[in-house]
Amino acid sequence: MPAFRPLVTVLAAPALLLLTGCERPAPQVTVFSGPRSDHVEATCWSAEGARATPEDCQVKAERVGSLTIAPGDTIGISVDQAAAEDGGWMPTIGDARLVPKPLTSTYHRFQLSERDLAAGQLELRIYAVDGEATRGLWVFRLRGR
Repeated sequence: MPAFRPLVTVLAAPALLLLTGCERPAPQVTVFSGPRSDHVEATCWSAEGARATPEDCQVKAERVGSLTIAPGDTIGISVDQAAAEDGGWMPTIGDARLVPKPLTSTYHRFQLSERDLAAGQLELRIYAVDGEATRGLWVFRLRGR
């Protein structure tokens, strides 16, 4: 039995290094309307309740979702549980909040009118928040059809 102990130590050390190098993936958000949907990983994410910096939250083109919607259609937002925890999450279009206070559920729905969509493309931003601090950001482009 003692002869196996060095072998186990030699095999366990690289496995431990591999496990410590792994990060949990950033949470995803899905936006859908009718049969169409798109999901993206967070542009920035701070898992341990720390504040994400503005530099972390620069919008990256490969992490911007896109969805074509019709006026009056219900638009749904589904966030991973991690985004709803702690301070919750806040959906916005431009500078306008879609809800008065952060949501702690994982789902929210809303509608946009023809007038809302007349401006062309709208940017839907979903912020994971903790008080005044931003913990994460997801970005979607909404276009009328």
